[in-house]
Amino acid sequence: MRTTPTEYMDLLPQMDTYCTSPENNLCFLGGDGRVNLHPLITTQYTLFVREHNRLANLLGATYPDFSDEILFQEARKFLIAEFQHIANNEFLPNILGSDLMEAYNLWSLQDGHSSYLSSVHPGTRNGFASAAFLFAHSGVMGEISINGSQISFGSLFYNPDIFYNVSDATTILFMTDELTNKLSETKPGDGWDLAAINIQSGRDNGLPTYNTWRHWCGLNVAENFTSLVDHKDEDKEILQQIYDTLYLSHCLLISIYLSIYLSIYP
Repeated sequence: MRTTPTEYMDLLPQMDTYCTSPENNLCFLGGDGRVNLHPLITTQYTLFVREHNRLANLLGATYPDFSDEILFQEARKFLIAEFQHIANNEFLPNILGSDLMEAYNLWSLQDGHSSYLSSVHPGTRNGFASAAFLFAHSGVMGEISINGSQISFGSLFYNPDIFYNVSDATTILFMTDELTNKLSETKPGDGWDLAAINIQSGRDNGLPTYNTWRHWCGLNVAENFTSLVDHKDEDKEILQQIYDTLYLSHCLLISIYLSIYLSIYP
């Protein structure tokens, strides 16, 4: 895949626009228009492009008769497998915990391969894509560490100057102000609210009630906050401060960033 060579390591291909770079660095090209949204996103694209090209070089050395197209497609297959392995063996256990991984037989096999089940629908449930998985937005920290310095998350939107040496973020309960008020901010006060966008997205997708999902997952249907037996008392108090009982029972979407989060982390 095409890259931009540097004295350190290859970067993504460059666009002919400068984003909001104070140093007039060009934006990058990627398979998704959001590749330049934030350095943390740019990092992921860069790592996988480098890995793809590493695999293609290895395959090319082993099979010199392969065309560029074959090398691209074969390297892509290996890269997809690597991504799936990372997601299944490193990401999922940290989110679900080992007990749920065992209960639903989610661990990858140590050898051999699993059987293909044509009866299993390969798609993603709307409730997961439009609500549950968005809990990760609450894990974004207000500041990140880059080269030993703490830098405001919001100051890096569409800024490709620095996009490596980032610190690990610890999941927290609420979204940082950098996302709820300063998303893609170009001047004070014109930032977007990612939490509001996600809540509206859930409504646009016609998500069922929180209780409907609890019933589908085999949990008790909560008639009031007290009956949320799998939630901590302090979490119930937070819910009561935001929603009344009627909202809990009947609203189409109850707090992507609180209720869904708490159902995952009771």
